[in-house]
Amino acid sequence: MRWSNYFGKLQDGKKDRFPGKEEFIADFEWYMHRHRESFTQEQFDRRLEYGHDVLNNYYDKYIHSFNKIVA
Repeated sequence: MRWSNYFGKLQDGKKDRFPGKEEFIADFEWYMHRHRESFTQEQFDRRLEYGHDVLNNYYDKYIHSFNKIVA
């Protein structure tokens, strides 16, 4: 996942808050599916599941500490 895309959404939307967790996870899923050919089916499934777990926890822990001033 590219962080610049996520932070860019804040800038594009001219909002004072980040997109929700659902959009955060959806961006990860989009990226994984775009690069699906890089994995075996088993690897893809495991990484998708692991990514969901890690990113859910990461979002919950750090969303309030992200700087909202983006350039």
